[in-house]
Amino acid sequence: MYSLRQATILTAAAVSLGLFHAESARAQSQQKVQAAADFLDAAKRGKEMLGYLHMGAQYVDHDVVQALRVTDASGQTVRGHFALKVVFDWKISLGDNSTTAIVFFNEMGDPYDVKCGPSDTTTIVSPPFALANATIQVLGNALIGALGNQMSAEEKADAQRAVNNQDAKQLLVDSLKVQKRLGL
Repeated sequence: MYSLRQATILTAAAVSLGLFHAESARAQSQQKVQAAADFLDAAKRGKEMLGYLHMGAQYVDHDVVQALRVTDASGQTVRGHFALKVVFDWKISLGDNSTTAIVFFNEMGDPYDVKCGPSDTTTIVSPPFALANATIQVLGNALIGALGNQMSAEEKADAQRAVNNQDAKQLLVDSLKVQKRLGL
């Protein structure tokens, strides 16, 4: 058995190691969030994303404005996952607009979903993804053509499935995944 002094030292060491591990995990998590925010914050990425959200719109600017926790259907936090809220400013001939999208990332910092619906934009003329869905054969085949030789067989199949299903949102997610993996 341990003496009271030995037990106190062991407890203090265990607590210290536990806190160190928690702080290290938190720091790693913050680094992943920052890396994902930097990835999304590039002007070229904002322009591309806006092209999927509101095809034909004139890009003005975008900002990564907030990191969010991800929860499952029961409201429990999904460990290691996070989301970033991105606000896009853009124009069409009918005026200035703004759209908010939420991009979801897994524990590795890889994007896996984008949420953006009609209530997330100031326009009623161009709902998110509507025009891109209508022209996805051209858009999707252009993406596959541009990145095809750098895409894995699984990534190509996912992109082709998105094209076949006229799912511009999924094609955007697939594009973000490939660009993140390639460091573009």
